[in-house]
Amino acid sequence: MTTIQTTTPSVNEVELTAFGSGYGECTLIHLGQGEWMVVDSCVARDNRIPVLEYLDELGVDAGTAVKVVVATHWHDDHIRGMSSVVRRCESALFVLSAALAGHEVFRGIAAIDSSTRLRKLSSGVRELRSTLDIVRRRGGTGARWAVEGRCVYQRDGRLPAAVYALSPADRSVVASLQQITQLITEGEDRRVAFPNRNLGAVALWVEVAGVRMLLGSDLQETANPETGWTAVIESRAWPGRAELFRVPCHGAANGHQVRVWQELLEDDAHAIVSPYQLGRVGEFHRSLHGTGHDGRP
Repeated sequence: MTTIQTTTPSVNEVELTAFGSGYGECTLIHLGQGEWMVVDSCVARDNRIPVLEYLDELGVDAGTAVKVVVATHWHDDHIRGMSSVVRRCESALFVLSAALAGHEVFRGIAAIDSSTRLRKLSSGVRELRSTLDIVRRRGGTGARWAVEGRCVYQRDGRLPAAVYALSPADRSVVASLQQITQLITEGEDRRVAFPNRNLGAVALWVEVAGVRMLLGSDLQETANPETGWTAVIESRAWPGRAELFRVPCHGAANGHQVRVWQELLEDDAHAIVSPYQLGRVGEFHRSLHGTGHDGRP
């Protein structure tokens, strides 16, 4: 089922649009006042990048109107096309997980420059390299690390907006750095891809004039209460309860924590799921609208 919204939202309207094709997920949010945020990226079967195409259809200049681009983690189904998104959204702040902040990770990625090694990279790692090259050429001033409790974007005024990272927790950052560094070090002998466990994934809290959204990314629940969704809940870094939930992990059981529904969300919260299905499936995008005046979607 496909629902297409081609009317540009008004300056006081909040819009969330979800893109996906069975294998891929991207979220676009109008933050009000003609400002936008892109979370992750996906590519259609014909190599189009739906989020950029949608902005073009609306007549939105991605180069100036997109204020924030977030890479929640570096798995292929969330990151394909990210370098193209960052290149087009040239004035946007680029936010990525602090789980990639270790010097060992960057040195390892920078060293992957021979054709032999490049063939061993997953598309997610190739996108990481390409995206970081773009950010570096811009001087690196437009990048920010996401870690538990950090405000990565804020706008004051008549229609205030704020974006908070709810993860990764400190323990998750350390564990992710260890995993990624080991994979890059061992990359001479096998294909280099990021770990399946999403310890470093960035869950986001987005609030625009009282409209609250929780974006789950692919953050998983783990047996360690200092990581995953339990760490988010115990941090108490989230202000209030959200009325819209972007369900993590494409609805998989490993992203479920019942306390999220009990403590982070309104009782009548809307939930959005991007189904995960490899093979020939139809792409979709759906929009939900809200006004900043009464705080309801």
